[in-house]
Amino acid sequence: MLFNCQSNILKAIENSTVKIEELDLKKSDEIREKIIQLYCEKNHVDFLWDDLLEYSCISDPNAWKLIKKLVKNKCVLFFNKSDDKSMFLINSGDDLDYILSETCGFEFYITNLECLYLLCFSHHDILYGCGLAYDWIQHIN
Repeated sequence: MLFNCQSNILKAIENSTVKIEELDLKKSDEIREKIIQLYCEKNHVDFLWDDLLEYSCISDPNAWKLIKKLVKNKCVLFFNKSDDKSMFLINSGDDLDYILSETCGFEFYITNLECLYLLCFSHHDILYGCGLAYDWIQHIN
């Protein structure tokens, strides 16, 4: 069953100044594949956080609030493929924070267009960091 994260996000920003861009399916697939190649086990199924190779993490129900301190520039927000295939390009960490504070109930992933890092907030209230985000999370701990 799809959670339709897309409609939740669009509803959250409809009366705000936050502007996002939905990435086309080809670009979304390229990003997802690169993330899997860089950060996941070869036998990856669906939940990226469950297949991460090397990561640091924080267990805290409010850890998602830290993302705004870590992500300053444009970023890509996406979800487990079985929940929603949509990916959104977001202009800043502040805009991302607004979106996350106005929505709830889904696991999500954050990266940049170059896939230099991966952040994930899982339904277990764990914030994972890979790539450049590995050190970010280590520094917070």
